[in-house]
Amino acid sequence: MNPYSISDTSHLRATIILLAIFVLGWQPVARAEVPTWLSRMVQAKTNHDFTGTLVYMGDGALESALVIHRKNKDGSTARFISLNGPWIEIHRTNDRLIQVLPSKNKVVDGGRWPAPFDMALRSGSERLSHHYRFEEAGTDRVAMRPCLRTVVKSIDDLRFSYKLCLDQETGLLLDVQVIDTDGSIRQQVMFTQLHLGPPKQGDVPAELDISQFRHQQSNAETAMTAGEEQSWRIDTLPAGFVITSARQGKAETAQATMTHLILSDGLASVSVFINTLTDKPALTGAMRKGVLNAYGCVNEGMQITAVGEVPIKTLEMIGLSLHRVGFVPDGTEPSRTSATPGSK
Repeated sequence: MNPYSISDTSHLRATIILLAIFVLGWQPVARAEVPTWLSRMVQAKTNHDFTGTLVYMGDGALESALVIHRKNKDGSTARFISLNGPWIEIHRTNDRLIQVLPSKNKVVDGGRWPAPFDMALRSGSERLSHHYRFEEAGTDRVAMRPCLRTVVKSIDDLRFSYKLCLDQETGLLLDVQVIDTDGSIRQQVMFTQLHLGPPKQGDVPAELDISQFRHQQSNAETAMTAGEEQSWRIDTLPAGFVITSARQGKAETAQATMTHLILSDGLASVSVFINTLTDKPALTGAMRKGVLNAYGCVNEGMQITAVGEVPIKTLEMIGLSLHRVGFVPDGTEPSRTSATPGSK
């Protein structure tokens, strides 16, 4: 498919990335109009050192990871270490991420993942209130710590809902449940142990010597020009979603250019990958992996793959209504009409 496809986020790697997104992926952004607990939550990670064990449950899988988080004058660092399954580590220094694969003597440098609640803060409650309700749901206890239950509830069937539990003392996020449109828990990530303060010597594994590992740069993407952006149009955008980024990179298995569009409703995000169809379609129809859904189709000679933490219905709506401006199947002179992505 492509280096960002649903198959590339399989097993524990997807789990650790999800942990990084939900637990440590936020940056402090002050917006008074969002719920107070949300502002406190995004600030919490910059104020605390902590070590903890995280457990992931979803699609019949039970996986865990150790996280070591340290704050410093320049920001923060975090180290995620898989505790079962393949040995995988993700190291995060502010916005820089590297993936360490000891069994392959390999390091993948670079890459960025969306931070959902950072986007929520930037969007503010006015935009989000059209599609989500923020509710407090009482107190609970996670990892032997009192926490405040809160709900971010979708008001339609085009996006998932979230149930969160925030540590009452620190504001740290202790538990995340992703709720499907039928009310079932699609996926859950929670701390089972949490220690505040710097880790004690001997409590965490020594840093790996990766000097002899093979280093690989993650697939680099560059921003598209205004003219390049206008070559794509989505006729039927799901309510609330807009295109927030349009970038290009090289496809993993070919030298052809891959177009990567990112859409967001202010909280949920969808990646759309557009590749030239070279042989047979890499994906047609729907596919599920944990909290991620994918939908693939061939449209105007292009392989289109939409991936995101949203229902299949939303991905299908996007994939089937994506068009190249001026595309003419019979090869006649194309139209000169253009439209900005997302416009109708």
